[in-house]
Amino acid sequence: MRTVSAPAWTPAAARLPPALRWAGATAAAVFVAGLLVGWSSVSEAPAAPPGASADGVRWTLGTILARNLGAAALLYSGVLTGGLSSGVSLAVLSAYVGATAKVGVLTVGAGAVLGSAGWYAGPELLGCLAAAAAGLLPVSAALRARRSGSGGAPVRRYLAALPASLCLFAAAVVLLLVAAGLEAALIARA
Repeated sequence: MRTVSAPAWTPAAARLPPALRWAGATAAAVFVAGLLVGWSSVSEAPAAPPGASADGVRWTLGTILARNLGAAALLYSGVLTGGLSSGVSLAVLSAYVGATAKVGVLTVGAGAVLGSAGWYAGPELLGCLAAAAAGLLPVSAALRARRSGSGGAPVRRYLAALPASLCLFAAAVVLLLVAAGLEAALIARA
């Protein structure tokens, strides 16, 4: 009798639970769509005096953490709203990111934007995406259970996905803490 063994290597995404793959793909798609909407909504850079802060906030580690963790909490709030608030807040956040990135590129150029924000933008955006995916994970598990017809009632699957959702949210918070530290260090150097 001949046995077939599993391939030695499988892509990391294939090893993730299907509900997590769906939540992550949904978050990424909403983010990219919002980013493109925000980017395309800006046609020219607004005039501002050099060195002026648009909101007058003195950016410190504390103020950066407060804003980032507040955004992460809003992105994660989908666990309480069936994913709705996660999807809506991610769309708004990504449109804001797209618009501000375009303003930065038009004002100082892509190289300067990447040189200043490139160090922390990656972990920050990944943290936001992970928080949104965590907010979408329970509803993803429930919808998957309903569609496949296996594995219990959708409500039970929704509740069973909450611990994994919290773990993913914790990873998002770690990414945002790293990003805030990098951003605060760059601001302090400037």
